Amino acid sequence: MVLLFNVFITDKSSTGGQWESLGVTYDRGNLSKPNKLDILKYSLASYAVAYPWKKVILNLELDPDYISLDKKQELKEFAYSIFKNTEVVYSEKRNLSQQDWIDTYNLLNDDVIFYQCNHDHIFIDSSNQYLTELVDLKHIYKENLTISTSHFPEAIRTAKPGYIDHNDFVSTNPNLTYQLKNNHAFYEGKILDSLIIITKEIYYNWFLEGNWSLIQVPKELFPSGQMELTRTEGTGIIGIGGIKDILKSPFIKQKIVIPYKELFRHFDGYWHQKISNNHCPAIDIPPGFF
Repeated sequence: MVLLFNVFITDKSSTGGQWESLGVTYDRGNLSKPNKLDILKYSLASYAVAYPWKKVILNLELDPDYISLDKKQELKEFAYSIFKNTEVVYSEKRNLSQQDWIDTYNLLNDDVIFYQCNHDHIFIDSSNQYLTELVDLKHIYKENLTISTSHFPEAIRTAKPGYIDHNDFVSTNPNLTYQLKNNHAFYEGKILDSLIIITKEIYYNWFLEGNWSLIQVPKELFPSGQMELTRTEGTGIIGIGGIKDILKSPFIKQKIVIPYKELFRHFDGYWHQKISNNHCPAIDIPPGFF
């Protein structure tokens, strides 16, 4: 499996103020409030022991208004040090254009990709045994395998529609039927989260099918005048769903696996889904970790 990180670290809102407009705030209680760069490094360190990666592709862009050149070099050295026994492809720019995503596709040397566009989801399992078992399902499900990784409280309770107003999820999966397997739940449908394990067929379907240059983009939307996409959900502007709708390019049906236990956790917990720290605590970086 290939690990693909594609992130941008800044102190500005990464979603165009989406959560702020909804009045969502994170309550870390008595936990510390580390800066985003340290959270990214802690996240990378957890991934380094999560799986025996075939290749690690790190597109780690830092906002120059937020982070110094020294910090950029420090991050690069840190990344190489923790993945020292793995082939690492490192870039200081995250993917934006379709060509960027095509270039990354050409780097993939395995059929399974851990597609991660978040800096703050931490591997918390006590070993990598269960994750390895889930990845091995590729031999059973063959093409289009998708494994939900983080946001476990949300993923596991979608098995009972109605936990929160998620009519859009139901409408896009009208025949949603879960099958309870030996070590996972399973259904067929569509999931576009930027923190899941997917196969190369899915990556190709998302980023290589359809010509993005055919979409007329106003300069005020993207200064480049071209369609830009940093993550499949979009960042308050457009996601892969909108792009494929415009191009009339259909999604392939995914074979989606939901783990029976939590493997990764959002660093700040799940207050945005009305799940308090009493039920699923936020994470802290152990003192002296760095």
